Amino acid sequence: MLITSIESVVSDALLDPDEFVREKAAQALVEIVPTKWQTQLRLARLLKDPSPEIRPWAARALEKSISGDPRVHAQLGDALSDPDWELRYLAASALKHSGTVDPQVHLRLAVLLKDCEMVEAVSRGL
Repeated sequence: MLITSIESVVSDALLDPDEFVREKAAQALVEIVPTKWQTQLRLARLLKDPSPEIRPWAARALEKSISGDPRVHAQLGDALSDPDWELRYLAASALKHSGTVDPQVHLRLAVLLKDCEMVEAVSRGL
């Protein structure tokens, strides 16, 4: 019961207007491993946070939570197109762990994998 209470307090901090507070809350949820759907949805929304430091922490916490919520999967799918390579990688990893079956998400993952193969080929000199 104590973990649930801690998760609730930290989840509320994800809504704080202060960027530092949101970042620290997302970092804490990587360790707490969020189980509540409300927390998972708040983390999913942080994948679009204006702060580039917060988005990867949200993805890391979601990777550990293994959400079955299609709304979370959709947000993670959108993160596959983010300009930040670290966020794309973490979102792909979270989706892999979630076992999502959404065909649109699978297509995005395939495109991302192809992009990674192309980068690797270019770095090797094709």
